Parts: sequence; C-alpha cells; structure tokens
Amino acid sequence: MPIHLKHFISSAFVFLTGTLLLAGCQATTTNSDFVSNADNASQIAVTEKIGPENGTKIALVLPLTGDQSAAAIKIRDGASKARNLLAKDDITLDIYDTKGSEERARTIAATIAQNRATKVVGLLGDRQILQSFSSPDAVALGFATNQSFRSPNVFPFLPSDVDSLASGIDYAHSQKPGPILLLSERGTSAARLDALKQAGQALGNTQIVLYDKDETSGSIARRAVDSEPEASVYGFLGNDKKLALIAKSLKSVRRANRNYSIVGNSSWTSQLYSDPALSGAIIAKLDTSLKDQLDIELGDSSDPVALYGFDLVAVTAGIIRIKGSASINRDAFLDPSGFKGVTGTFRFRGNTNTIERLFAVFKIEDKKMTLISSPSDGF
Repeated sequence: MPIHLKHFISSAFVFLTGTLLLAGCQATTTNSDFVSNADNASQIAVTEKIGPENGTKIALVLPLTGDQSAAAIKIRDGASKARNLLAKDDITLDIYDTKGSEERARTIAATIAQNRATKVVGLLGDRQILQSFSSPDAVALGFATNQSFRSPNVFPFLPSDVDSLASGIDYAHSQKPGPILLLSERGTSAARLDALKQAGQALGNTQIVLYDKDETSGSIARRAVDSEPEASVYGFLGNDKKLALIAKSLKSVRRANRNYSIVGNSSWTSQLYSDPALSGAIIAKLDTSLKDQLDIELGDSSDPVALYGFDLVAVTAGIIRIKGSASINRDAFLDPSGFKGVTGTFRFRGNTNTIERLFAVFKIEDKKMTLISSPSDGF
C-alpha cells in the first residue's frame, strides 16, 4: 500500500505504511517564521525561510519574480500550508528566488551543495534550468512533466495530458481490444509522441496519424480509417475544438462499424465536454478525492498548482514520521509502494527517473464527467 495522507474530522493527518498518526497543526504562520536575506557575492542567500532553524531542510528553488512568478508563489504557499499542518516543528523551508535565470539557478544549486544540509529540493523553471540543476546530497523534484525534460538529477513531479491519454487508452483497450490509432496535430514534440506510441505498443498494434491545422476534419477522419480500418480505440491528443469535428466525421466514415472508443485527455475543457459529438468519450484524470476532503483545511492553498507544493512537503513529512529524518534520501522516494497525497497516488521510477501516477477514468455523459472506474488502491 502507498504511504497515505488521510484527513479526519479531528483535523489530524495519517501516513500509512503501517499506521502512523501525524497530528494536525494550526495553519497560521507567524511573522517570526520568515527571515529575508540579500544575495552575496559567493553564494545566493535564502530569500525566505519558513520554520525552525534545526528542521529538516526542504529548498524551494522558484522564479518568485518574472514570468512564472504566479505559479511559483502558489507552489510556495502550498508547501508552507503542508508544513504548518503536518510538520511545523520538523521541517524548514528555504525558499530561493531564481528570478528565471539559469545562471542564478546554478549558483543556488552550488550553494545548496556547499551547505549540505538540504534534504529535498523542489524546482520550477524552464527546460535548461531543470536539466542543468544538480545537488548530489538532496532529492530534487521538478515541477514539470515526464515529457518536458530528462535529467538524472531531477524527478519530474507533474502529470501531463500524455500520461492521462495513455492511461485512458489502457482502460479503453481493456474494454474493447484491438488496434489503437492516435491522432495529433503536426508539430507535437517527439518526446510526447514517442511516450504515447510506446504506451500504445505495449497493448498492441498502434499507429499515429498527424494532421495539419488547416486540414478538414473529414480528410483527417478518412486518413485515420484508411490507416487502420478496424481501430477499436482512437486517442486524441490536444484540446482544440476541432477534435469534436474529427469525432463527428469518424462516426460518418465508420457508420457501418461504430464499435470503437474515443479517448480524450486531461487538458480537455467544458467546451469539449458539452459537444454532442464527444458524448461517450473516455478521459483519465487524477483522483483528487483526498483534496476534496481537505479543501476546508487548505483554503486558498487548494489551487491545483499549490497542491503540488503541498504534496512535495507531505511526502517528506510522511517519510520523516515513519523512518526519521536521516532516512530522507533517493531510496526512500523510490519506495515501490508509492505515496498517496492530495494530487493522487504516485511513485517515482529510478530506472527512468520519471513519475508514475494512477488515474481515475471518467466518461462524458450529459455534457459532464461521470466516474466509471476508480484508480487501484496502489501499485
């Protein structure tokens, strides 16, 4: 079973591999928790410190100023909320502002490595920052997806629409075995297409049809059917409203045999849900039932972006309470049972340096999402 964060009416939290109670703490952060520092010439000082000086150190390396500042602030707030609720006396957040600079991020990494006290690093930035970051004594998690970067030093932490689509295809194929056909607009990155094709090929015959933005939906549907006349699953990458037109054209082209499933992905919006052409489509999404239970406690920190900051700290707090702070290392994060938090159930894979997440499966019915399959209890 995964290490499990659970909320009770008493506002206590539980992480389970055996049974271990984490008492809930007051969510209020006092001014004494925060210390501001200025940069110096040799190292970049902590921008903001939250928590006791002797706590287990988690560094958040974030662009608190610049284009990504809104997401960075939400991640910081979610992490702070988790510390307050789960480990107020045990964890210290050292927050660094990269200002969106790769050079500054490298200097921060060197600072963390020199101090050697940091156990976990949460990192937000562009591909260059994520790929170049290295802190040998700390476990580093990047607020990015499996397909957005690759680094032996940083685990991706976010789910992607590709992960969602692959999970949905897996479910749909189990219900209607047969050839799989993936549709995507031309220009989709090779990493995203390769990940999808590998997931499909693990199930059986899989083909990809790429289309141009100005190609008609009828032309796309005809090429798809010509490529694989007996496809049992069509996987749609992207979220353009054109997907509904393609689905409608498929019904026309395959009017003699409509025994197939259409699978969407987590980036689909209500504009697509409400289109009759996509009624019955399958979408795999994260199981956020625990988040829904916690909303009363999380308040403003229940924003989807903030929840990833929350879970980074929650995982660390769970390991500390079960195994002690000395056990915070790469092996602890590679627990094959995984973790269950407010962003669902997940585990880190050391052989590929990726994250694996479990998804719930929904079907579009009456212009809304209806749960048809809950995720398994664990890996």
